Amino acid sequence: MRKLRIEDLKPASGHHFLGGLTKGETISKGGLHIYKPGECAHPGGHTHEGQEVFVNLQGRGKLIVDGVEHEFKMGETVIIEPGEKHELIADENDPLVNLWFQAE
Repeated sequence: MRKLRIEDLKPASGHHFLGGLTKGETISKGGLHIYKPGECAHPGGHTHEGQEVFVNLQGRGKLIVDGVEHEFKMGETVIIEPGEKHELIADENDPLVNLWFQAE
């Protein structure tokens, strides 16, 4: 897992805003998820063969990666590496609005 701040991202080579930081050339899947208080995406965790990127647009939560809990605050971007088991849990009082995508 790699954690970045949105303001730290700089234009790079490639066809999307994280060009050079992800292995994929183009964004192949993605979406916007507006969480309910305490909502958990993929309880118990799941993995992917490729990288997955989360961009926290609003709120806060916990990102659990390979059993380790990480705070996930507004403005942070996280790159989940292939095979890392992960789940995302929204805060009860300040739930997340999260952009996610996979680049292939």
